[in-house]
Amino acid sequence: MNQRTFERLKPYFVRSARPKDRVTCCCHYHIEARSLFSKTMEFRKKYTIPNILDFEQNVYPIYEHLTDIAVATLCDKDQVNNSYSKACLDRECSKCGLSLLKFTDEELNVSDDAPNVSWERYEYITVNSKKKLTLVRKCTKPGEMFNYFIELLDKFAGHQFRAQWQNAQLKCLKENLLQNHCIIIHDYSENYGCKEKFELQQTYFQRTEVSIHVSVIYRHAILEVDGVESLPDIPCIITEHFLCNKPG
Repeated sequence: MNQRTFERLKPYFVRSARPKDRVTCCCHYHIEARSLFSKTMEFRKKYTIPNILDFEQNVYPIYEHLTDIAVATLCDKDQVNNSYSKACLDRECSKCGLSLLKFTDEELNVSDDAPNVSWERYEYITVNSKKKLTLVRKCTKPGEMFNYFIELLDKFAGHQFRAQWQNAQLKCLKENLLQNHCIIIHDYSENYGCKEKFELQQTYFQRTEVSIHVSVIYRHAILEVDGVESLPDIPCIITEHFLCNKPG
């Protein structure tokens, strides 16, 4: 099976990574936070802003990016290191935190009079006696959606910073890769059950399971292989991807 065919078989709740996702990460935590951010700002724009006075709009702004609302809960960056304090990211600073964000009573309303809102979150669902993390669509009152979003924001700033820091370190390693050295990133996901296109009775109790192994290799270009030579003064880094489906 080639990679393109494999990607077409992904479950509906697995979202494709965008170029800017690779600057941070495309884990379920980021996907969930982005989805909730979009829904909460959509609700604020539709229901909150029309019902408040003009001077209150600065108290309940419509943030353009998820990073903007995360930054609003932190102290200013350290001028020397150009980074946020670890105490702020770990929510140990008494001067910042989620208390800096303001929400209206309508946004936190969980009564029957509140409008229903549709949103998504990841939950573990039992399928064939196994728990699987699945993106589940919810239809609740806005208060439940906003409260869950606030819960996510508690750790999102630290998670975002660590993802950006790791990406920066990888970029630095690639830019300073020594000759005759390479960088290998390996990840895997295991115990995927296989299904036959045509069910056979004798294979009913012998379901094959596979583990998906993905490796990314960064190496210097080799003249005989790549047609160009990577030199110390003019480095040329080649990226290779390997996908392996291994029976469990």
